[in-house]
Amino acid sequence: MAYDGAIRYVDDGNTLQAGAEIATVEARHAAYLNLINRDSPFPDAFDDGKPPSEIFKAASGFIVSCPRAVVALFERLP
Repeated sequence: MAYDGAIRYVDDGNTLQAGAEIATVEARHAAYLNLINRDSPFPDAFDDGKPPSEIFKAASGFIVSCPRAVVALFERLP
């Protein structure tokens, strides 16, 4: 969901390529976790993207520290 929601903000081809490669690995991880939890590995045909601000809010309890530049980036995004 994080990659789907953030892709619109990436305008560098190399970064876009890296994100696409990571997203496919993450998809396999999610499918495997669903399978071992006895859920459907592919519950939906499409995934909804989440805006970066929502992902950051959900992850904030796990973040111990974050470079100021990254925080500033998230503050600029909707």
